[in-house]
Amino acid sequence: MHKGFIPGILSVLFMGCTFFPAEREYTVVLPALSGEYDFIESWDVEVLSFQNGLTDFSVQEDRREFTLKSGREEELIVLATPRGPAGFSLKPAALYLDGLSGDSGYLSFESGPAGAVLRRVYLEGGDLRLFNVSRFFREFTREETESPWFLDLDGLVRYIGQGEMALYRIRVSPLFALVAEGEDEWISDDTFLGMGIPPRLPAGRHRFYDPVLSRIREIMIREDGAVSDITYSVKNR
Repeated sequence: MHKGFIPGILSVLFMGCTFFPAEREYTVVLPALSGEYDFIESWDVEVLSFQNGLTDFSVQEDRREFTLKSGREEELIVLATPRGPAGFSLKPAALYLDGLSGDSGYLSFESGPAGAVLRRVYLEGGDLRLFNVSRFFREFTREETESPWFLDLDGLVRYIGQGEMALYRIRVSPLFALVAEGEDEWISDDTFLGMGIPPRLPAGRHRFYDPVLSRIREIMIREDGAVSDITYSVKNR
């Protein structure tokens, strides 16, 4: 009388395997670039899995999307860096994937700094498995500033790594006035700044490209506000 019961249960269990596959496939859409960035040749993609580490690959500029496969419970941070000639690149776009928002996602430059911060935390030995990545991405993009890259990214890396992260830690870095003036043809590696040299920048390395004369300009600002400004040609590189 009970002989048909157990096979029935097994049948349901086996059928369940088709509803809950071991792998998930994502379609990831690259962000659009405006006309001044027509010198971009490819995208360097990095995929950070909290379970399996960091992998990377390249996508040609004319591609608008690509596919990723991961474990069903795997969390991913995706960064895509636009690459131009002579080693010049733009700051990356980023995306967080946890499978809760469907099987597709859109990389955004607004999320780029959040992804870059968590990548640094991971590379410095931090454990992100219990960190609320989704909320971090969400709160990060709410901060109003000329560019999200102006936020105190070094401080965030430190606080997250030490387990001392709080919302009030997301704040703008001190900005320093620049005495050097730049021509309009300089294009920033920060897509939020676009054309020209901005009047104020935070400490750090800031790169600009002149596609007409094939030049790269690097402005380095120290924590005390001291500035070094170097321009070099990349025609023969």
